Amino acid sequence: MTTETTRRPWWIVNAIFDPDGGGADFSYTEGLAARGHPELHIWARPTDGLDPGEDWHFSQRDTCVLLNDLAWRLLDGTLRVGDRWEETYDGGLVTVRFEVGEPVEAASVEAFGARDAPVLPVRWSLDRPPVAPPRALAAAQRVALRSEYDELCALLPPGGVAPPGWALPGRFSAGPRQPYGPRHTMVLARAAQLFSGDVSFWYRLMMSAMLQHQQAPAGHAIAVAHAAARGAGRRDALVRLEEAVHRLRTDLGLTWAVDEVGAALRALLGPVVDEELREAWLDAAGASIESCLLVEAVADEVPDQALTLGQGAVRSSLTTDGRAPGPEWLAPQGVLDRVRALMVRLGSETMVDHARQWDRQVGTEAVQVLGGRTMLGSSHGPTVQLEVDGVTVFGPRKLVREQRRLQAVLQCWVNDLTAVVVHRSVLSDEVVEEFCRACGLPAWLSRELATGCD
Repeated sequence: MTTETTRRPWWIVNAIFDPDGGGADFSYTEGLAARGHPELHIWARPTDGLDPGEDWHFSQRDTCVLLNDLAWRLLDGTLRVGDRWEETYDGGLVTVRFEVGEPVEAASVEAFGARDAPVLPVRWSLDRPPVAPPRALAAAQRVALRSEYDELCALLPPGGVAPPGWALPGRFSAGPRQPYGPRHTMVLARAAQLFSGDVSFWYRLMMSAMLQHQQAPAGHAIAVAHAAARGAGRRDALVRLEEAVHRLRTDLGLTWAVDEVGAALRALLGPVVDEELREAWLDAAGASIESCLLVEAVADEVPDQALTLGQGAVRSSLTTDGRAPGPEWLAPQGVLDRVRALMVRLGSETMVDHARQWDRQVGTEAVQVLGGRTMLGSSHGPTVQLEVDGVTVFGPRKLVREQRRLQAVLQCWVNDLTAVVVHRSVLSDEVVEEFCRACGLPAWLSRELATGCD
């Protein structure tokens, strides 16, 4: 179902929350009847089928979007009683089958704002993988996991201290009945990166997490992780991990990473940190940490889109060179080839000039939008290696630092250029125009990016 974005509704959607926590949330429209149409109603949990959805439901935002889209279809004459359709969710792992029921009285579905108007109930059922028992990884998967684990551990500084229950094990294991499943040790290694983070890491993570909170909250990645865990035999493992991560979030900045988080917050917010602001930034960081660790437990089972969304904020904050945290963050090969062709046409000196102009932009809409796209999706550009007179710079420490800084600036610019190419169909004209203008791009490239044509 395509979401309607070009017209503004003249009705409202009432979202009713079940105060008893029994899952009886629902939403309904109010105002359609004023123009001779029935109102629409949907429950947050399944009304039909065998799966009661005890651990799966539509959020209030979900039901609002659904009812608004269905209202437009009703007004356009393309939605009728008896219509059936299905939609996929959670990375394609969950299917929901909808049906528009016969009109009912508003009071029968508690849609009291509809008064005497007839109400069309939108009924639905849930179809998702059954809960599988824990199962061992195949031999090739164990070898790949061990290699991944060793590579990650090699990046960790020696002598790291972890909160209780989060210490790295004495030896690697891929056993399926470990507390967090066969990727248990990998989850702990990923968490160890957090525990060893310095002030600059936490500063970058706070910024990245807040950007994610504003643009693409990690809830979708967590939902995909839970859906994938069912069929992979890791449902209980993920529930245990989620409980442990919630405790970790609560203690962030209080019992672990105390000095580092405190210094990062002062750098962001000033020497006197307002408690409400502090909690907002910590909550954003905690949400990104939670999604990173939960996705890690099923990283071999989720699509790339969920992995980059769930881990982008944390893993992008671990480096300062702007390079993709992993192959999943790279743009499709066709896009990479196109960007390389653009880079060749521009030339190194011209690209550096554009990158420096772009680096001077701070906090603009284009910077935020494109930064979020590269961090949370498959939008990174080709890896660049800056050279001077054809030779990579080595020498005095100051010169090397300047070289690395300039290379990072260029890489970030290439990433944002790539993000424009990847997402042109959904980016606003204003964002693309701002990028072209701020970088001082030549007219031919500005036209190409504006139109999305090769």
